[in-house]
Amino acid sequence: MSFRQLFDGMGVGVLVAERATLRFIHANPAIGRLLGYEPDELVGRHLSEIHPTADLPWVLAEFEAQSRGEKLTVTDIPCLRKDGSVIHADISSNGLVMGEVPCVIGVFTDVTGRRRALAALGESEDRLRALSDNLPGGLVYQVDSGPDGATRRFTYLSAGVEALHGIPAEAALRDPMEIYGQLVEEDLAAVVEAEREAIAKAGPFRAEARVRLPDGGVAWRLFTSAPRRFPDGHLIWDGIEVDITASKQVEVELREKARLEERLREAQKLESIGRLAGGVAHDYNNMLGVILGHVELMLETIGASDPLRPDLEEVRDAALRSAELTRQLLAFASRQAIQPRRLCVNEVVTGLLSTLLRLVGEGVDLEFVPGGALWPARLDPTQLGQILTNLCVNARDAVDGAGRVTVSTENRVVDAAFCARHPGAREGEFVCLRVTDDGCGMDAGILPHIFEPFFTTKPMGRGTGLGLATVYGIVHQNQGFILVESAPGAGTSFSVYFPRAGS
Repeated sequence: MSFRQLFDGMGVGVLVAERATLRFIHANPAIGRLLGYEPDELVGRHLSEIHPTADLPWVLAEFEAQSRGEKLTVTDIPCLRKDGSVIHADISSNGLVMGEVPCVIGVFTDVTGRRRALAALGESEDRLRALSDNLPGGLVYQVDSGPDGATRRFTYLSAGVEALHGIPAEAALRDPMEIYGQLVEEDLAAVVEAEREAIAKAGPFRAEARVRLPDGGVAWRLFTSAPRRFPDGHLIWDGIEVDITASKQVEVELREKARLEERLREAQKLESIGRLAGGVAHDYNNMLGVILGHVELMLETIGASDPLRPDLEEVRDAALRSAELTRQLLAFASRQAIQPRRLCVNEVVTGLLSTLLRLVGEGVDLEFVPGGALWPARLDPTQLGQILTNLCVNARDAVDGAGRVTVSTENRVVDAAFCARHPGAREGEFVCLRVTDDGCGMDAGILPHIFEPFFTTKPMGRGTGLGLATVYGIVHQNQGFILVESAPGAGTSFSVYFPRAGS
């Protein structure tokens, strides 16, 4: 078989040119079809006629490099067809001698389709990158976690990484811990568990977590993704990260609002109960006065040996005990007759310490921590004694006769932010009296009811349930407010705020 027959039968384009003139002396049918010529039309043409003029310098330079044996194939060479369109080919060329004439043979492989596919792929990637880079606050990422599922390596990050994490994408591509290291430790376990479940179930991954940013701020993120396992065992995670800080703040605000509304309802309920209790106690006290008056008259008219006298004395004593209950109810309803005056709370508490020590018992360690330069308050000292007595009795029962009770005082300036967190509080300057114990504490189900009259958690016979109701009434009668902090096993703290007395 001759060389000509061999060239003509090849499925790729072949051109042979004289080395000296660079004019073609042979063209096979395949190159004719590729360039749109009959093969004979190409014979005699110059190399420059099948390449765009603008590309000739570098094309000729590439051929020179091939003729020197520096390259075997030149890729993506633009070729000019007969109709003026441009295609691209990979060209392998080498020197040969035909007869005694030095020649160059070039083998053309059409790569136009490949270039179009690559161009389309590039355009698609550009569109995808532009889309991902313009997501509002979202970070599109791809993670190669290796065959073991534990290795972490980012293979792609959108431009949103800098906005969301405060670091360049290049830094995270080099070291994934630039991002993973921002996860708040308390949330890391939940993220790891969500990943584990996604891998096990071959399903979607979703996790909410906080990240600590380089500027010191903390933000909430939502991560969504799905693992894909490739034949080589590698796991690839294509996912999106979205900033959900604002929605989390709304959730917190809604929970706080619900909590404050509940506390407001409790305060309104106590106010309604107080009005009812005050009205009942007032009428009941009037009737008790009549009963006591008649009993005293009868006792004065009968002798000491009269068989009716013991019964009348029992009636009198029962009426007196009932009068004490009505007095407490009137205190809760803020209808107690009082004689307020300017006083130093530290001095009143100091004067009551010996009584309070006997009240709480030897097994309770009672400590008084007076605040320095305490402002004066204006209230009835007898009422202050009632408050301390009731709170210390409550604390004694909470520690069950053995523990620590601390009474302390301090000046407090209450602002709008404090009032927003504590319904019932008022802005201004206050003297705060605090009674704290390390006893059993109270759960969330008990706290809303502790100031209700006759509500008690104590066993039968160990309290009327009016102690804290009395405290509540006295505090509000003196334009103050009271706050409670307690949790099961963590003790209880009652903080009573009395307005600062004017000069």
